[in-house]
Amino acid sequence: MIGPKRARAAWGAWRKAENLRAQGRYRPASRRLYAQALRLLPLPWLLLRYCAFLRDLGRPFPARWVDRLLRDLRFLPTSGRKLALAALAEVAPSRTATLPRRWLKAAASIPGVAALLPNDDSAANLARWQQHYRTIFCNVVSQAAMESGICVVGNGASLRGFSLGAAIDANALVIRFNRCFGPDAAIEDIGQRINVWVVAPGYRGPATTAAWTVMTGPDMLYRLHNWQAVATVAAAGSPVLTVPLPVWRLLVRQLNAPPSSGVLLLAWLNWLLGSWRGISFVGIACGLDFAGRYHVGLSAHVPVVRHDWDAEQRLVESWIAQGLRRLSPLEHYSRIENN
Repeated sequence: MIGPKRARAAWGAWRKAENLRAQGRYRPASRRLYAQALRLLPLPWLLLRYCAFLRDLGRPFPARWVDRLLRDLRFLPTSGRKLALAALAEVAPSRTATLPRRWLKAAASIPGVAALLPNDDSAANLARWQQHYRTIFCNVVSQAAMESGICVVGNGASLRGFSLGAAIDANALVIRFNRCFGPDAAIEDIGQRINVWVVAPGYRGPATTAAWTVMTGPDMLYRLHNWQAVATVAAAGSPVLTVPLPVWRLLVRQLNAPPSSGVLLLAWLNWLLGSWRGISFVGIACGLDFAGRYHVGLSAHVPVVRHDWDAEQRLVESWIAQGLRRLSPLEHYSRIENN
């Protein structure tokens, strides 16, 4: 029997943990609070919330709890059961596939679960073809790095007024994010080529068609319910990639916070190539411009508070010291002279 004092202590620890998670504070103290709440009050949904936070850290559902979660599935509401099935599909797909078909169908909007069913919809194929897409993408990235390079173009307002568009577009592979062609951006500043469109899980703006599409976050094949942000580009033939979980996990360990899309993509490129050779960037980890604006194309846009921007800036500076190239205003003129 769990007494009221113990229950209050559990709720208090859980509320503190949830607040820290919402603020993007992915520190050991946050994990300890979740563990404390679960230890005091071992309920199925508390176990699920704790494991959701572990996944935020880049860690799949612990194998030692698989049997426990399988037993508790019937006690979870439909929404909680969907998340539980996704967690199980990632670490124990064969056992998850034997669960009641009605449960799996109810969670089939999550690609990792849909892939366990004998259907051929877009969510299932997104998961089934993921490794194949990643292999091809690695070859594309390697080839571009050996040619005229890769430019990762963030949406930082500091791009304004430097006429870097031509230097950006001269790269073999140009990578852009979310609302990359906002109404307040000038082509001469940001360029117009795009080969890879990177979209955040919560993006609700217009889709941008590119040869490749990347969904950021901790390998969202086992997390995201709503894939409408990329449904139109997938239907148009753009392969949709997710970022491998080890890349996310490494950055969380370095930042103690969820990484921004720009930093995550830079880290993934380095992971794919094994070095910074051929990679340049602009508009990432650059703070506000002189007018206090954050987004180059959307003047009213404000930065997300869950990221540790100072830590990211320090990390990017360390990458520059290792060979990552920041595109500078002089780059535009040097390219003109060389041509």
